[in-house]
Amino acid sequence: MERYLREILTIGKTVFDEVRSTTALVVGCGALGSSIAEALARLGIGKLVVVDADVVEEANLSTAHMFGVEDLGRPKVDACKERLKSVNPDVEVVAYHDIIDPSNVEKYVGLADVVFDGLDSLYARLLLNDACVKLGKPLFYAGVSGEYITVKAVVPGATSCLSCFLNYEGDDRNACDVVGTTVLAPTVAASLQVQQFLNYLRGRVKDELILVELDDLRLTRVELSRNPKCRSCGLREFPYLRGEIRPGSCEIKRIAGRTEALQITTGTSYVKICYPEGCFERRRY
Repeated sequence: MERYLREILTIGKTVFDEVRSTTALVVGCGALGSSIAEALARLGIGKLVVVDADVVEEANLSTAHMFGVEDLGRPKVDACKERLKSVNPDVEVVAYHDIIDPSNVEKYVGLADVVFDGLDSLYARLLLNDACVKLGKPLFYAGVSGEYITVKAVVPGATSCLSCFLNYEGDDRNACDVVGTTVLAPTVAASLQVQQFLNYLRGRVKDELILVELDDLRLTRVELSRNPKCRSCGLREFPYLRGEIRPGSCEIKRIAGRTEALQITTGTSYVKICYPEGCFERRRY
């Protein structure tokens, strides 16, 4: 227990024991998701499930401190899992080469007690929100755009959800990788998400949106309330789960095929990534 001594002195043995007994799902293992996963591993989370189909590219090295040059071309979840086991061998880590879509998101959410949004796609996070609300799983969200961060805890039945105030209309600039950032913003965002998880265990979650502007070190809290006409938590129609709302052209997508080993094909405008589990294609950055 010496590893966790300072943590226990800070959060107490009761909360620490809850952390140790928790299974967390982290969807996305890029700059944001890998920072979330590392923080959870250092806290001593019981089990981590990480999901991502992409591979490490040179552009990732300036924004994600989890990856090094030796990871170039490797699946992000494989590099992430290796690093997490180095950080804390006591944590069980399960990695999936996959994306979330309406056919599988409930399966992945069902594996965990709590869910962390490490995504850079508005469509995907609203799909994840649908699944978490439907299954009653707390979701810890963060969005990063440049030096601007938004953070929220979604506790089904107790707080508003993401669909109460966010709407996807097929024009997702972040999914096209138009908006940049630095290593600082996703690291701060991940820290706030994991802190909200600790606050949730303490019973201190507020229904609010936290806005952080790093360029002038400003933090703003916006009080929220549930929208009774929300199609997710209000009317419980779950349009993303039902496939009523479809992803845009910039989303990474599942395509036909599979290979015996990892295979990456780069075209002029796309990258195709194939695993034994299946193939995926995304727009080239």
